[in-house]
Amino acid sequence: MSTRYGMLNRITTKPAQRDAVVQILLSGARMQGAMKGCESYIVHTSVTDANQIWVTEVWRSKEDHEASLK
Repeated sequence: MSTRYGMLNRITTKPAQRDAVVQILLSGARMQGAMKGCESYIVHTSVTDANQIWVTEVWRSKEDHEASLK
């Protein structure tokens, strides 16, 4: 059996900053090698809160996730 490491993050931005933060999150995901071990990385915005972002991540391991933050 294979285990995975997952995270569900809710980010609340300052007013009118949501789109800028989404772009930062997506640009980090596009960096060469930054997402090694990442099997799914989904950034989506709330339909009910103009300042809220959700990020859903699935990694092969917790170590792969921690390495991506360096």
